[in-house]
Amino acid sequence: MNEDQNEYRLLSKTLAAKYLGIGKDKLDLLTANGRIKFIQIGNRRNYPVSSLKEFIETNLMQLIPDELDGNIFELDKKTETTKVDPLNSDLILKRIILEKSYGKCLPKAG
Repeated sequence: MNEDQNEYRLLSKTLAAKYLGIGKDKLDLLTANGRIKFIQIGNRRNYPVSSLKEFIETNLMQLIPDELDGNIFELDKKTETTKVDPLNSDLILKRIILEKSYGKCLPKAG
């Protein structure tokens, strides 16, 4: 199957959810909210691979560490804007990694 044919290939709900790495309930929610296009054949919803790729492209985000204070910024590819991570995920992840490495909880800083 060449690339053009693959774009129009229809996937069942189960395969579409696997393709996106989400559950079927989440896929139903995204479909109901109009965020993922589908084709209705009888009682079944079928998802073109092209629609799933489009969803991925329009929702693609990238985490960018801020070199000044160690916070992680989230870059929205659609708007090219950033949001500060209010939980300071970078420090939380470092703490989890250290705790897993040493096999015990570390005392809280400060």
